[in-house]
Amino acid sequence: MDDLFTAAKSQLITYWAGGVGSPQRLATEMLKVDSDLLPHRVPRRAAIPTTRAAASVEVQAMLIALSLTWAYLSTSSRVKHLADHRCFGAGDSGRPRPRLVQPTNSFRDMSYVFPPPVPVSVPVVGQPERLPVHRVYCVGRNYEDHAKEMGFTGREPPFFFMKPATAVVAVEDGTAAKVAYPSRTKNLHYEVELVVAIGRGGVAIAPEDALSHVYGYAVGLDLTRRDLQNEMKQQGRPWCIGKAFEQSAPVGALRPAAQFAISNDANIHLEVNGVRRQSSHLGKMIWSVTEIIGHVSQAWELRAGDLIFCGTPEGVGPVLAGDALVGHIDGLSDLRIEIA
Repeated sequence: MDDLFTAAKSQLITYWAGGVGSPQRLATEMLKVDSDLLPHRVPRRAAIPTTRAAASVEVQAMLIALSLTWAYLSTSSRVKHLADHRCFGAGDSGRPRPRLVQPTNSFRDMSYVFPPPVPVSVPVVGQPERLPVHRVYCVGRNYEDHAKEMGFTGREPPFFFMKPATAVVAVEDGTAAKVAYPSRTKNLHYEVELVVAIGRGGVAIAPEDALSHVYGYAVGLDLTRRDLQNEMKQQGRPWCIGKAFEQSAPVGALRPAAQFAISNDANIHLEVNGVRRQSSHLGKMIWSVTEIIGHVSQAWELRAGDLIFCGTPEGVGPVLAGDALVGHIDGLSDLRIEIA
C-alpha cells in the first residue's frame, strides 16, 4: 500500500515539478478521478489553486483522500466489482491487485519531433462546435447514368475509395472558398455529392440502424484529376493520384441529422459560372445512404468523424482556373468554391 502511493506521489510530483503542465492542470486532472474509485469525490467546482505552493497542498490532500478511499475499497465487496477496472490487475491468486496506470495523453502532453498539425474539421450550421474529420470514404459510380457516361453498364455492387482527411476543404456557411488548380493535370473534373458525417461508430451496421449513426449531412465536391485517373486505370494501377490530392474534397457546412430528412425527391445539382452542369435527385442513387453505411462498416470500422461521399450524378466535366462552382442539395447549405 505505502509503496503504491509513494510511487503515485512521486510520479505526480515528477510531472508537475518537471514543467509538464501547469499546477492548474495537475489539480484539474486529480479532480477527474473516476467516481467508481473515489466515492468521496472532490467536487468539480472546487477552487483550482493558482500557485505552486497552493497546488502542493491541494495535491497532498487529494493523495490522502485517494489513499483513504483505497483503504475503504480494499475491505469492501466493491473490489470484486471493480476487478476489471483499468486501475486493477489480477494477482497470482486470481484476486485483483492495484497497479499504476501508465500516463496517457489525457494526463500529460506527449512529446513530438515537430508540432502536430491542427485537426481537420467541418463547420456545423448554427453551432460554434465543429466536427473533427477522421477519414473520408467515397462511393464510386452510385448513379446509374453517371456509371454509363463513364463507360460502365449501370447498377453494380458498391465499391469505395478513400481520400485523406487533409484533402477536405471546409467551407463556412454563406462563404466561398478558393481551391487551387492541382498540379500534373489538364483535366480537373467536378463531381457534386451528398456527404454523410458519422457521429457514432460501429462495425457491420445493419441498414435499419444506420441512420442512428449519422451526425449530419452536407454538400461535397469530389474533385478529380481525370486524365491521371484514366491513365492509372489503363495500366491497371491504383488511381489514388487522380482522387486523393490536396484540396480534392471541399465540404460545406453540416446540417445535423435532426434538421434534415433524406428525400428521394431532393434535388442535387451543380452550377459552373451560373450554368447548371449536373442535375438529378437523391432517389436516383443506386445504393441508399443506409445501404452505403452498412457496406462500408463491413469493410472498415466506422468511427465518429468519418465522412462518406455518396456518389455523383451524370454530367461531370472539366473546370478551369477562375471558374466559380456552386453545389446544391435541397435542405442543405450550398457549397461555393472558386478555382484559383
